[in-house]
Formats: sequence, C-alpha cells, structure tokens
Amino acid sequence: MGRTSRILLLSILAFNAGACAYAKIDDLTFSSVELIGRRDPPELKAAESRFDHPVAVVGDPNQSDRNPSSSVAAFKPPNELLLKTEFTSAVDLTTVDAAVTLGNEVFFCDRPKAQVRLALPYIFSQGSEVPVPEAIAPIGLPGQASATPITYHLFIRVALDEHGPSKPPFESFDLWRNPEDVCIRLAGGAYRALGYRSNIAVVPKHELAAILGKLPKEDALRRCSAGTFSYLPPPGQPCSLRNAP
Repeated sequence: MGRTSRILLLSILAFNAGACAYAKIDDLTFSSVELIGRRDPPELKAAESRFDHPVAVVGDPNQSDRNPSSSVAAFKPPNELLLKTEFTSAVDLTTVDAAVTLGNEVFFCDRPKAQVRLALPYIFSQGSEVPVPEAIAPIGLPGQASATPITYHLFIRVALDEHGPSKPPFESFDLWRNPEDVCIRLAGGAYRALGYRSNIAVVPKHELAAILGKLPKEDALRRCSAGTFSYLPPPGQPCSLRNAP
C-alpha cells in the first residue's frame, strides 16, 4: 500500500472513529405499542411515497400527449397489520452527526442472526420522518440532549410468511402465534461497520402477547398472498392487489 493510500485510509478511520466517539445514543427506552394498518399513518404514507414506482399503463385515456405510450400508476405497499412501536431518548436524533444515514436494526433478541423482514426502515417523531429527507445533517456535532425525553416511533410487522427463494433466505414469523422479545437499536454512519450504534431497547413479548391477544382469532389467522410472501391484513380490510414488503 502506497503512502497516499495509507493516509487516505487513516483519514477515513479517524473520521469514523470520531463519529463513534461523539454520536452517543445510550438511553433508548421502549415506551408503548399499538396496532395500526400500514396505510393509516400519514407520516408513513409520506415516507413511502418517495419510492413510488412508475408503471406503464397502455391505453390510459388520461395519458400525456408528450408520452402517449404510458402513464404513471402509484406504488401501493401491502395494507398489512403493523405494530406502531414508540421509544424515547433524550437525544435529538436530527442533531446526530451523519443523521442522514440513521437507520434502525430490529431483530429477535434471542436469535439476532435470524434473517427476517421484521420492521419497516423508517424512524419518525411527531409526525415527521427522522431525519427529514434530503436534509443536510450537522457535521461534527454531538447528538444534542433535550430537557425531556423525545418520543420516536417505528413500525414492526405482526407476521410475514416467506415463500420465495432469497439470498440469504428470509425466515417466516408470526408474533400472534409466537410472541418474542423484539430488540430495537439505532445505527448510522457512512461506513456502518465503523459508524455508531445506540443501546438496545426491548419490546417485551408479554406486551406483544397482550395487544395481539385482543385480535379475534378469525382476523389473526387471515393471510393475504402476494407472490413470494403472505402478510396479515388489518381486521376487516381486504387484501391489496399490488404489494411489496
């Protein structure tokens, strides 16, 4: 390795080591959980609308004269039953260095290496996504503390049956049939292996069992199929046609 390459590598390591030193989120605490349909929260609608997929629609009477061969149909995620899970921290996550890379790591506490699509990737606070999309995160600033804990939330799936091949293979799960302790950790940084991680907040399985136990059995046993997976829809809601996890 040449001198220039060594200097560049050391600079990258020093930058990320510095980020680890001042991006401290060590008071993450589980607060509450409630059942909700995926299409109900406006903040989730706004976050997912950023990933709308253009779909060619031939013969649409409203198609543009400038592009007569197609129009755009909005991407619709599955209307699945989710657990809106709230947690608190005194840290204002929008002030954490490299906040634009902030994400969640949600996993089963007793089997953290299980390959499951357990949670949606977004984090929210007071009806807005954290961080705000396209926002420029402060550089070199620590996560600023608030006088009172700030409430955040994310969304966890209740059940997902995996049917198709994948690498690595995803595992099915059903928190109604088999409640498990769910761990939540926040992580970020340009290089995740050298970035920052918060402490772990635990959603106790007895909390999940209590709220999911209120579902009528006929609703909890329903499944909507969509190609390579099946999901649990909200009670009384029909299966959607275009879906993606």
